Amino acid sequence: MTAFIGGATFLASPLLRESPRWLVARGRIDEARAVLLAVRGYGLDDAEVEIDEIRAASAEGSKVAAPSIMQVLTNRHTRAPVLVACFLQMAQQL
Repeated sequence: MTAFIGGATFLASPLLRESPRWLVARGRIDEARAVLLAVRGYGLDDAEVEIDEIRAASAEGSKVAAPSIMQVLTNRHTRAPVLVACFLQMAQQL
């Protein structure tokens, strides 16, 4: 059964579309617009608004640096959730 599901996913993968956010980040605006029009049923104006929102969010996100692993582990607010997630993943494998 697992092989059937994997095979079906593999065969259907060419039908998947790229994310509009990913396309905008790589400068492929026309393709992002086409995906928004096809998937969400937007009009052209609505698609342009969302592309502008994606650009604004990308610009804001690029100003914030991602924390290093040491910063995550030494921060008392993030240490416990990260350790719990790691423990759960190890326990699942066992």
